[in-house]
Amino acid sequence: MYAMWEISKSQKLLDAAAIYEGYPTFFSITLHHGGKFTKFPGRTYIDEKLDYVNFIDMDEFSVHELDYMMQQLGYEVPPVIYYHFQIPNGDFDFGLRALGNDLDVLTLGKFIEDNKVIHVYTEHGETRLLTYFMSPRVKPRVVIEELDNVDAMDNLNHEKEGERLDLSLVLFRSPEYSKQRKANHGEVMDKAQGPLTPTGSKLLEKNRLESVQYRARWNGTAKYEVYGPWHDQHVVDMGEMTCTCRKWKLNGIPCKHAIATIHEMGDNGERVGELYTYVNNVYLLSTWREAYSYKVDPIKGRVMWPKSNCPFTLTPPPHHTQPGRPKVKRKRSADEKSLSQSQGKRLTRKFVSVRCGKCKNRGHNSRSCKGQGGN
Repeated sequence: MYAMWEISKSQKLLDAAAIYEGYPTFFSITLHHGGKFTKFPGRTYIDEKLDYVNFIDMDEFSVHELDYMMQQLGYEVPPVIYYHFQIPNGDFDFGLRALGNDLDVLTLGKFIEDNKVIHVYTEHGETRLLTYFMSPRVKPRVVIEELDNVDAMDNLNHEKEGERLDLSLVLFRSPEYSKQRKANHGEVMDKAQGPLTPTGSKLLEKNRLESVQYRARWNGTAKYEVYGPWHDQHVVDMGEMTCTCRKWKLNGIPCKHAIATIHEMGDNGERVGELYTYVNNVYLLSTWREAYSYKVDPIKGRVMWPKSNCPFTLTPPPHHTQPGRPKVKRKRSADEKSLSQSQGKRLTRKFVSVRCGKCKNRGHNSRSCKGQGGN
């Protein structure tokens, strides 16, 4: 393990703002250790020892680095050490934040651009601060294994007061990106049936089953008039690969009208080929294999992104309250309405002729009736 940072031997804090100019990810830590916090309110940190750690790179910083710093100062890790950092200009009652995992380190990273010196406080064995347990908990993302051969780490063994501090070499392996996971992903794609992805095959088969209820009439060019039940009639243009229902153009899969047209073309002796050849390439397994054959480079978190040089701040447009009572019900699509009717749910009153309770005539109700009939 190689660390760029160093613990100052002069017990003096460097001029961090001047030294780190041009290095936005570098900062220093004022490390308060060996003490303890008093009770809330009016909390203070007593019986402390003070050291300065310089040339810390935020891109390489983690809680493990803090453990290593404490080992350099002569502490044993374990036992458990709790780390806290103080928000710039914050007090001990409400301005302390935990440093217990990677998410806490990212929170710390938000302050280093404008504050090159961060105060870190330690507690040993137990903590009085509830903020440590309010920190976001994350599952461990690395597996730590000790290696038998530690010859490469001999230069990190230090002698201090007759005691020898041995640092074992550890191997970090991320289970999320193991070779086994990559192999499993390939097996899933190999199990897919046919040239299309499972989703593409399912949607195409659904449209094919519905197409048997439709008939197509050729107009002498590349266009066909397709008609079916419920007065459903559309125009399919095989030259442009479109249908007036727009579904073929929207999702890239031939709609039921287009499939009926393809069947009509085949019945008339035309060479139409396989049905999947009319599906957009995005649903082909070969396209997915090619897309996943490349590696995606990891990127830093957004707290480490460089700030924009835009001279002004973009703000959202002003909000204008719309007139009328706001709607509380979601607008349902046409497919949802037809599905609810087919499942035996309540029908709508659309296309229903109303009979008047007074005059018994159709076309209006008793409230708007102007006749003389009824009671």
